[in-house]
Amino acid sequence: TGIPNHGKSTWLDNVMVHLASLHNWKFLVISPENQPIERHVESLIEIHSGRKFMHPDQANISKRALTGDMLGISTKFVDEHFRFVNPDETEFDLEYLFELARATKHDEDEPFEFDGLVIDPYNELEHKRPNAMSEVEYISWGLGRIRRFVKNEDCHLWMVAHPTKQKEIARSDENDPRISKIYAKPSLYDIAGAAHWYNKCDMGVIVYRNMDKKPETTLIDVQKVRYRECGS
Repeated sequence: TGIPNHGKSTWLDNVMVHLASLHNWKFLVISPENQPIERHVESLIEIHSGRKFMHPDQANISKRALTGDMLGISTKFVDEHFRFVNPDETEFDLEYLFELARATKHDEDEPFEFDGLVIDPYNELEHKRPNAMSEVEYISWGLGRIRRFVKNEDCHLWMVAHPTKQKEIARSDENDPRISKIYAKPSLYDIAGAAHWYNKCDMGVIVYRNMDKKPETTLIDVQKVRYRECGS
């Protein structure tokens, strides 16, 4: 989780590319916020190649520009390690996503055996909560359903979830109202919905960009690790 525009999805893209590069992992990505899909692919290509797509006039003079050879190598890498699902917005709930994931993994013509599933963000899901169920109960049920799915399909799952509105603590320049506001760093308890996010996750990470430091620094705060062999 993390405040909007602080880099949650960018950090997760980097994690996926490195896992794919180092360990040959494959990922199924369901990310309504990273649309169109072509733009998300572009971001993954840039991370893998370490270069940037640039206008030809800039590319001729920049050592950071993506070249044709690098583009071919990185495009092949993304094609081999990633699949993207763009679900029907009217049916965008957990059960529908799991059906899509299973169909992709067990497709008769072109099965894609993914190691990781990414849902980014949870808040975009269509939530069909029964009238008799509270939001806290619904989130507890949903997270339990997710745990059963990853166990049955033998995969990992990353869920990006937005926090509730955070308190503004300062501005990086009090004299310029256009300057970015500075918000308090959220905790896992601040994820919109319920404390079950903290209770039920195996690992919990906060991505927080400190706008008050120049150059700006991004903090990756690992706030929970269930199993000590996985980190600290």
